[in-house]
Amino acid sequence: MEVPFSYPKPHAAYRELHGLPVISGPAIDGLAYFSSTASSGRDVSASGSADRDAFGAAGFNLGLSTGAEPDLVLANRARLQEELPATPIWIAQVHGAAVFDADQWQPADEITRADASITTQPERVLVVQTADCMPLVLLGAEAQVLGVVHAGWRSLLLGVIENTIEAMRQKVATPITHVWIGPSIGAAAFEVGAEVRAGFVESNPAYAAFFTPSKTQADKYYGDLVAIANHKLHSLKPRGWVAADCGIYFSGLCTYSLASCFYSYRRNAQTGRQVTVAYLTKP
Repeated sequence: MEVPFSYPKPHAAYRELHGLPVISGPAIDGLAYFSSTASSGRDVSASGSADRDAFGAAGFNLGLSTGAEPDLVLANRARLQEELPATPIWIAQVHGAAVFDADQWQPADEITRADASITTQPERVLVVQTADCMPLVLLGAEAQVLGVVHAGWRSLLLGVIENTIEAMRQKVATPITHVWIGPSIGAAAFEVGAEVRAGFVESNPAYAAFFTPSKTQADKYYGDLVAIANHKLHSLKPRGWVAADCGIYFSGLCTYSLASCFYSYRRNAQTGRQVTVAYLTKP
């Protein structure tokens, strides 16, 4: 089956924020964003395995539900906040499709169960945790509205991208002009069962093009989540939800394959979480 849309443009820029290693995409006016890595940048010995280092000072595990010592994770979160203009607004991710309006957030609020956040306020910091799932940064025209999404296959199938853009449009009826998909599991590593492929193909037969049969196991496929997200974004262009000239980029970095750089749940269930953070900058 011919795929009608070009693949996202690869763009991953490595930089350090006062010694903290991060990855970002192209520079975009009105937006600050990056993904953390598994490295703390501290002058301590690292084993070369992100999964092992997730529970020590060499790692930069930001997930409180990973089995790591809470004090270690909270210290890492405090280090992250040093690079941000405000407290990050954490959400309890559940592999669903709910979207949180972060403009309503107050510091005393309980953490909301959702897999995406949106805002129109400058320096309101949105954050998602990942360890193979896709983090997406969605920016509306003229940097008027921002969305950050946690998209594993379940959330993707449930429509978390579409729900996020719809929620953004309810705030500001402007098309998405920039998208960056951060580090996530690559198509060569993301093996799924036939039932996962069937779920996507039932929702849209075009998605069959993004699953490659395993050469070694029956009823197993390798799924390309980035390609599915890209297809969804392009499909929203005729509705005006995504601009015709929207710049869609992805990091091109596979969390599963780059074992010294990123946490990967598929590689090792006992691992940490990196984050993707984004916020609108002040004019």
